[in-house]
Amino acid sequence: MSTGLLPYEVSPNLPFILADHIAYAIKRKEQNIVVHMPLSFDVRQQYPVEFKIGEYALRIIRKRLNVRLPAHETVGIAMAFINNMADSDSCELAEEFGTDVYDRVLEESTIAVERRLGIQVDREGFDYARFATHLQYLFNRLNSGESIVSDNRKMYLSLKDEYPVASACADDIASVLSRLTGQELIDEERLYLMMHINRIASKAR
Repeated sequence: MSTGLLPYEVSPNLPFILADHIAYAIKRKEQNIVVHMPLSFDVRQQYPVEFKIGEYALRIIRKRLNVRLPAHETVGIAMAFINNMADSDSCELAEEFGTDVYDRVLEESTIAVERRLGIQVDREGFDYARFATHLQYLFNRLNSGESIVSDNRKMYLSLKDEYPVASACADDIASVLSRLTGQELIDEERLYLMMHINRIASKAR
């Protein structure tokens, strides 16, 4: 199924999945249940089109159902699209690289972090889960030829000097990605890697 906005096909089951997600979101709203979306920043930066679709969906729900869902539900709706990419020619991730390659990227990147920082990464921890999710999104983008468009290169250059070890670690991961996918990372991508690396490092101290 094509949305006309996304560079990939989505599963034909997506409408039912979205309806189910929205129904539960409304039920949570009625019962004052708050579900935190810790990946909000990541999704907004790495999947801007899906995030905008989520924002649009919340406006439609408010207009047609007179229900004002919390802003973080935008992420849940965006994730429904991200997690339901159809197995088609437009979804090149599984076909070109494959899950086994992503697994190698994650494992080798984790080892690079441990070696460079001299730490043992808690692979059951929340910050590692965010790091792994970020790498998966990054892997998707590299495979589809997309990249982050931002004005953060100056920030990268500044933080590169302030956190030279994290920067070197991001360069190590960039080398892993280059070797396994044939794609190079722009500075903004390295910036986000540095942020995740610093989170992991701070918890290991």
